Amino acid sequence: MAAEAAPAVAAEGSATAASTRGDAEGGATRERPADAGRDTFTFMGTGTSEGVPRVSCLTRTPVECEVCARAALARPGTPLEAGGCRDRRGNTGAIVRRWSEEHGRHLVILIDCGKLWWESAIELFPRLGVDRLDAVVITHGHFDAMGGLDSLRDYTRPPVMSDGDTLPVYVDDETFAVVDRSFPYLTDTGKATGGGDVPTLSFRRFRAGEPFAVAPTDVTFTPYWLQHGPPGNPLNYCNGFRVGDIAYASDVSAVPAAARALFDGARTVVMDCLWLKPEAHPSHYGLEQALEEHGRGYRAPRGAEGGAEGEGEGDFKGDEGAGAAAGGAAAGASTWLVGFNHTVSHDETEAAIVARGIDNCRLAYDGLTIDVDFADAAT
Repeated sequence: MAAEAAPAVAAEGSATAASTRGDAEGGATRERPADAGRDTFTFMGTGTSEGVPRVSCLTRTPVECEVCARAALARPGTPLEAGGCRDRRGNTGAIVRRWSEEHGRHLVILIDCGKLWWESAIELFPRLGVDRLDAVVITHGHFDAMGGLDSLRDYTRPPVMSDGDTLPVYVDDETFAVVDRSFPYLTDTGKATGGGDVPTLSFRRFRAGEPFAVAPTDVTFTPYWLQHGPPGNPLNYCNGFRVGDIAYASDVSAVPAAARALFDGARTVVMDCLWLKPEAHPSHYGLEQALEEHGRGYRAPRGAEGGAEGEGEGDFKGDEGAGAAAGGAAAGASTWLVGFNHTVSHDETEAAIVARGIDNCRLAYDGLTIDVDFADAAT
C-alpha cells in the first residue's frame, strides 16, 4: 500500500511589504508585498449553501452537533495553534491571485460570490492583502454561488474603483437569466430604487467548452458543464473550470464524457464532497463518489515532478496531514475536497482517508492557499 502523501500546499508568508514601488493605477506609491511574483489560489469557502456552523444546531439544548459546536468557537481560517477550527466553512468559492509587475500588485479574480462571501472576505482579504477585485467568475445560478453579488458595491466605488469604471462579472447565459430575475437592478441600473446606489457591474458571457481570458489578468478559464442535479433540467448543472494547472469542480453529481478533458493534465483537482454517506446525493458527490473520481488517476501532467511544497508559514501553516512534503514524482493529480455539510469533521475525515491508504487526496479548508501555474493549461 502506498505511503500517505498530501497535496501541495503553498508556503504562505505575511502580506507585509518588503519594498515599495509606484502604482501603475494612478501613480500612488504602494507597498510591494512579500509574496510578489507568486500566483496563488485560496479556498475562500469550503461549505454548503448554509455554511458551517448551522444556527439551528447551536440553538438546540443540549447542543448535539459536535462539528457545529467546534466551528462556532473559531474564526474561519485561524491557525490551529491559535485555537482555530477547520470545520468552520463559508460558501464554496475561491480567490485567484496573479502577480502583475505592470500593476505592481496581485490581480484578483473571485470565483463565486455566494450569500456568505462577505463574512469570508472580512477574514481573508486583510490577510491576503486583497484591497480590490479585478473580476468575478460565477459557476452557476444558485444563491450559494451568486447570492452575494449585491455586496460587491463596496468594490465598485471610489477609492477602490474610479467613477465610471465597472467590475466585470463572467457568467453563462443561464446564470445571467437567474441574476436578471433575482437582481434586476444589477443587470439594468435603471431599475434601481431608493438612492440608486448599486454595484456597477458589467456582465460578460461565456459558453461551455470555449476558453475565455479574464481581463485585465489574462488568466484563461476553460468552462465545462458538470451535472449538478437530476438530468433533464437545464438548471441542474454547474460550470467546472480549468484554470492553469487547476481543475475546479465545486458542485457536481456526475461528470459528462464531454467534460472529462477538464481533468486531463491537471496538477490539482478541486472536487465536490457533500457528506460521508456511501449513497450519492441527487446534486452532489459524497465522499465515496469523490474518492472514486480521484482514483481514476487523471492523466498525469507531462514533466510533473515533486510532491508537496512543504509546510506553510504564518497564518497558512500546515500540520502533518495537510502540509508535509510528499517526496518523489507526482503519480497524478492531487485532489482537494470541498463543499462539506455540517456532518463532516475535517480532522476525523482526513484521518479516515489516510487510514484507507489513499494518496494525495485531502480536505480543503477556508483560507487554505496553494500555488497555481497559469502557463499549464488543459491540452
